[in-house]
Amino acid sequence: MKQIFSRERGTLANSSDDAGLEPARGREVLEAHLATARDARPDRPWMMANMVASLDGSATSAGRSGGLGGEADRDVFHALRSLPDAILAGAATVRAERYRPPRPRPDGVAPRLVIVSASLNLPADLPCMAEGHGSRPPLVITTESSPLPEREALSDRAEIAVLEGERVDPRAALAALADRGVGVVLCEGGPRLLGQFVAADVVDEWYLTVAAVAVLGDAGRITAFDQEVVRRYRLRSVLHDGDDLMLAYERAESSAGMRTT
Repeated sequence: MKQIFSRERGTLANSSDDAGLEPARGREVLEAHLATARDARPDRPWMMANMVASLDGSATSAGRSGGLGGEADRDVFHALRSLPDAILAGAATVRAERYRPPRPRPDGVAPRLVIVSASLNLPADLPCMAEGHGSRPPLVITTESSPLPEREALSDRAEIAVLEGERVDPRAALAALADRGVGVVLCEGGPRLLGQFVAADVVDEWYLTVAAVAVLGDAGRITAFDQEVVRRYRLRSVLHDGDDLMLAYERAESSAGMRTT
């Protein structure tokens, strides 16, 4: 990551002139990019989101988001995962990306993997289900209309939280996480799940990598919802690595402006 933009300075300040960063310097740049206060709300955790998109708005390439971002995007991805108490993803994303149990944070505690699914289509051979997860099995959030046989089949591999209704309500899901001691949660999609949380106006902080590629075809956007909903965010920080951009946003009412380095 070569540069970070500061709204207060209004300039681009070089963090490195070389394509590859010296590791300690790289950590400093990432820490500045991610720095903000993350205080849990009275009724829910603080919520972050992290997504990658192509120049023409595609959320995936060949069906996966991992093919869009470069090394710097992966650095941001792993740095973000060191912050939350829980990592939230939809079942389709977990299946497509072959999720594994989250790695421990610097304090030695691994974030809890939380999967949202109405159908409970979570095969036993998924790495996050099949691999050892110690005393923190995945938490699967579903609804009372989900199929009972699938619930019973999952019960020995995951904790199941059953919410009222036919669709998972974002605020009810976050309340369930708050009840389990989650203060900060990171949403990694997919587009429909993220769209529901954005529409509910509970995404406090949003990280977006804009990959310098165009992906033609019928791939969807990074959010999906059944009607137009407008939410305002404030740009807090910008990094670039080569031609890719890493952007950090906060909800307009909670952002105090860009941080400087």
